[in-house]
Amino acid sequence: MNKREIIETYRDFLPENVSRMESNIERVPEDVETAGVSSILENPVKKWEEKRKSLRTLPAVNVYNEVLDHKLSKSTVSSLACLDAWIGAMDDEIDTKNISKDEKIAHVCNTAFSGSIGLVNLPEEHMEEIKKTLLTYLTELFQIPKVEKEVLITLRDTESLEKELDTAVKFYNYRSMDIDVFAKIPGLIHCLDEEDSEKFEDVVRDLEIFRARELILKDIKDIKRDLKDEDYTAAIILMKKYDSHKKVHERIRKILNAFSYSERSKNSYRQELQDLEINCDLEKEIEKGFKKVKEADINL
Repeated sequence: MNKREIIETYRDFLPENVSRMESNIERVPEDVETAGVSSILENPVKKWEEKRKSLRTLPAVNVYNEVLDHKLSKSTVSSLACLDAWIGAMDDEIDTKNISKDEKIAHVCNTAFSGSIGLVNLPEEHMEEIKKTLLTYLTELFQIPKVEKEVLITLRDTESLEKELDTAVKFYNYRSMDIDVFAKIPGLIHCLDEEDSEKFEDVVRDLEIFRARELILKDIKDIKRDLKDEDYTAAIILMKKYDSHKKVHERIRKILNAFSYSERSKNSYRQELQDLEINCDLEKEIEKGFKKVKEADINL
């Protein structure tokens, strides 16, 4: 399943349904236009299309379509895409500076619709396990800002190459958990956790590895934007620390190599994940980012 198909599944399920409902609201006075809620619910689509937001549903759906003996249902894909929009909207609410009232309404609107409708669309018979998974996920998710802050200080200050590598790997390992609910829900719905717990654990871990690798490469490609937003990532800290982009390339390559897919994935879904990885000339991207960091007046 490609990105376009997932986006269209989300669009059919939420914005277009809401559009039909909005056009039939009788209580809105005739001379007053509706709030355009369906247009607001298109915001995640624009960000997925422009690659400003990750679509975690995409690798999860493609892995499970390989692992299971059938494709995931449209209903499951719709729910995952809604949860993706929900997480993205919460992220926007936290990250957007100098937010206008209209932007705030848009964030709240997307959070309210995508979160609630995505959840109630999931199968009732598996809701207890899903609720536990979601509670754990959100509890861990909201640790990320504090974990990031403290781990990045350690990364900045350590002079030990071994500790630097260990810290960076821990940093991306923790950040990668933001894919966990997408990695687990399909397995819970189809009882993979009960039928083959080892396979289920490998699938979840491989999706985390995919996400870690994606985050590393995304940090390299987004140096310009992150500098502008004063969002100082591990990549920026390493570029600030070292006097040569080749040294940074060596360190980043070691961090990437720490995240490798399971043996089980080799003859199943590994190629699917590799095809979805960010495609870039790593050394050239690091060289470009390195120059931008050295030119910027930043105080870490």
